[in-house]
Amino acid sequence: KDFEYNLLTYQTHDNKHGWHKDVFIGDLTNYAGLYGNSIDAIFLDKYKLRVHDMVKNKWLPWVEDRNDYAGNFGNPIDGIQIQGLTYRVHLKNGFWLPWVTNYNNTNNGYAGIYGKSIDGIQIKY
Repeated sequence: KDFEYNLLTYQTHDNKHGWHKDVFIGDLTNYAGLYGNSIDAIFLDKYKLRVHDMVKNKWLPWVEDRNDYAGNFGNPIDGIQIQGLTYRVHLKNGFWLPWVTNYNNTNNGYAGIYGKSIDGIQIKY
């Protein structure tokens, strides 16, 4: 587990600043994103994730292990689902939402609020 903690990272993108620096999974002293700037894409090592495109108002396909990023450049995301990890999001001009550990199609099955863009993400094991 410690070995993985040192290697596995995630990264976010916004339309103004491009790709942000990598953040280690499990590093809760940090977050991916930049407060005040809507995230529109995410890379994640090893795990599968998908995001909800706020503009298209739909969930995008699952991606895994940096083979592709989740999101559409220029379209803010307002929801995220990650398989096998615990995660939370920060709402743009808002606050951190509770941690999510399961993913499914219920209101409790993703991190985010439809219609409210996300500007920060934290992921832990």
